[in-house]
Amino acid sequence: TIELFLPVDFLGEAVDCWPRASGRNTLGYDYGVIVRFVDRIDDDERYNEVCLTWDKLQELLQSPEGIATLPQHIEVSTDFKDYASWRQLEAKLKQKVGLKLCCGLPASEEDKKGLFEAILYGDIPVAVWTRSPDVVDSETNPSEPLNLSQALTPYLMEECFRHPTILGERLKQLRRQAVSEVSEVRQGRCLGDHIAFLLDNPDRLPILPPLVS
Repeated sequence: TIELFLPVDFLGEAVDCWPRASGRNTLGYDYGVIVRFVDRIDDDERYNEVCLTWDKLQELLQSPEGIATLPQHIEVSTDFKDYASWRQLEAKLKQKVGLKLCCGLPASEEDKKGLFEAILYGDIPVAVWTRSPDVVDSETNPSEPLNLSQALTPYLMEECFRHPTILGERLKQLRRQAVSEVSEVRQGRCLGDHIAFLLDNPDRLPILPPLVS
């Protein structure tokens, strides 16, 4: 699994589609690519706030009762029109531990930044989205849109939060399936072509080399 730390302006980039130095495969084909906010390393307040939300998530995972209520702590968005502003979404996220975005990313760069700032300042450590809403059901009916809410749920399960390697492996296999898709109807429109996942575990931070004078 690779965890990529990105500034808020780049969270919507298709980093899993970046080619490897060898030029043969993409990062997402060879690794389970997860994104994180570099802003939470640079900003002590953001780091401290996401630590509190992460602790709340861990408390939920400690008991069967907490795990059963986990879906209630995930904000599910099917239409950005549900929010009067990005600040309203931010306020809602402060009451949650995660976000499941089922309508793709906003079209404009300004709104994309507004969305990811809401996630950043909403202090949630978990979010899953697709970069495009144009995703088809590749297994049953390729002419029908995929039910994104249902399709994204397996990536918000208890084991994915406990073991990032499990999440990473699921993402890698999903992206490999998309690459191997032969149907012209489904090419470029599979879930694996567009899925992205934020898992910002504050206990897992890179060790920076000491400054050299």
